[in-house]
Amino acid sequence: MLKDILEKYDDCFKEARADSTNHTLSGVAIMGTRFSKNGYEYSSNALDSLTHLAEGSKVFLNHPSKSEYKERDGVRDVRDFAGVFSGVKRSGDKVYGNLKVRESFWPLFKDIASMSPRGVGMSINSQAKVHKDVSGKESVVDIVRLRSCDLVASAATVDSLWESHRNIFESARGVDVQEATQRFRNIINGVGTTINTKDIEEAKSKFRGTCGIKAVKKESKEDAKDRFRRAVRG
Repeated sequence: MLKDILEKYDDCFKEARADSTNHTLSGVAIMGTRFSKNGYEYSSNALDSLTHLAEGSKVFLNHPSKSEYKERDGVRDVRDFAGVFSGVKRSGDKVYGNLKVRESFWPLFKDIASMSPRGVGMSINSQAKVHKDVSGKESVVDIVRLRSCDLVASAATVDSLWESHRNIFESARGVDVQEATQRFRNIINGVGTTINTKDIEEAKSKFRGTCGIKAVKKESKEDAKDRFRRAVRG
C-alpha cells in the first residue's frame, strides 16, 4: 500500500562541512538509519530510491500546515524555498548530500549546522510503498515520490514527544486527571511550543480524556503511540 510519510533525522549536520564562499553544506545526512522513529524499517531498495530521488530535491523551511497545504493545492511557498541537494550518495544505512543554500538563508543554515541542536533536523516528505507483516510491523519497501526535504524543529511533532515521554503511557494507570494533565502541560512547556498549531488547552483536554483517566492495560507501545497521535491530532 502507498502511504504519505514524514521521516525526521535529527543528526543531519553532525558530519556536515560549511563552505561560506559557495553557501554549501557538504555531507548533510538526509537519512541516518534504516530504523525510523515512526516504527518503520527501510529496505535497501527504499534507501536506494531515496538516494536517487534526493538528487536535485528542493529543501524548504518547515513542513506546510494542513490548512496551508489545502489552500495552495500542495504547492509550497517559494519564500520558504531554502536550497537544493546534489551529489547525493548512500553509505550503508545513511544517505548523504551536499546542500546548496540560497544566499538569504545561509546565515540561518550555517548557524544551525554549527550548533547542531538536538531536535532540529531534515525531514523527508515522501510517498512510499509500505508492507505490513502478519505481526503488524510495517516496512518501507520503496519510495516512489519525494516531495521535498524540509528543515524542521522536531520538538513540535507528535513522534518526538512520544519518543521523549512515552513512559507517561506506561505509568498512566492510577494517576488522577489533574496530575496526568499537568504532565502533558509540562511536556509542551518544556519544548517551548504547542503541537503543530493545536491550542494547548485543546491538546490538554484531549490528553485528559484519552490518556489521563484510562488504565494502559495490555497495550503495546505502538498501540499507545497511535492512541497518543489520535488524542492530539483529533
